[in-house]
Amino acid sequence: MHCTRVNTGAGPIWRIVSDGVTFYGRSISEAVARYAEAIAREMNLPEPVRKSICYAAILHDVGKIGIPDSILTKPGDLSAEERDLVAQHPMIGANIVSHVSCMRREVPFIQHHHENWDGSGYPAGLKGAAIPLGARVLRVADSFDAMLMARSYKAGMDWDDALAEIRSGAGSMYDTRVVAALEKNIEAYKLLSVEAQLNVMRMMVIALDRKDNYTFRHSMDVRNMGLKIVQKLGLGKKEMKAYRIGAELHDVGKIYICLLYTSPSPRDS
Repeated sequence: MHCTRVNTGAGPIWRIVSDGVTFYGRSISEAVARYAEAIAREMNLPEPVRKSICYAAILHDVGKIGIPDSILTKPGDLSAEERDLVAQHPMIGANIVSHVSCMRREVPFIQHHHENWDGSGYPAGLKGAAIPLGARVLRVADSFDAMLMARSYKAGMDWDDALAEIRSGAGSMYDTRVVAALEKNIEAYKLLSVEAQLNVMRMMVIALDRKDNYTFRHSMDVRNMGLKIVQKLGLGKKEMKAYRIGAELHDVGKIYICLLYTSPSPRDS
């Protein structure tokens, strides 16, 4: 398989594996890519390296395509067998991406993004500087995003608790330089994460709408008409932004209705 690195964005890369990736998985990877790219920029890494880290971040969990959803979304604790299966995803992902000729540089970043600084990670148990730098950046970006996100098996942390957890792992799980770069940009990350989550919800509204995008167009109309009214109230920038977000997503609950009436029936056994 071949692709070009010229003007290659998240869209073309994602189409390589689009059949096996959900909106949920895509949103996580795009958020991790934003964190990773910002960390790399703070560390003053060369542009080609930053791009490779960003591409690897987008596809860092592509190997989970080979893991059953029943395990990935299991509410309770995983068994030892299930944990071993999940731990294979970096190698599966690296194998997939290794067949894309223009992404050979990203393969070690994907393969080693669960290695720990003290050598206690997987799949190879690499330690310290032996871990590729891009993988060290992904380790922090992926962990931070995972802490913030609510999952079927855990609640999400708030920003301060997540950052404290990352700090506590500096020098053992994480490269201290990468952690320092994360800390310096925490406020920017908050904004990026909010925007990423909003974009995912907007995409879901469009994708699940069964009435010629009526819900999305209606929300935009409500937002635009309402702006004319609230502008006369002399609200500050924060209040105006909060209104725009609320207006755009006021019907987001219809996603549940769409899912309820369009989800396929269970397969007959």
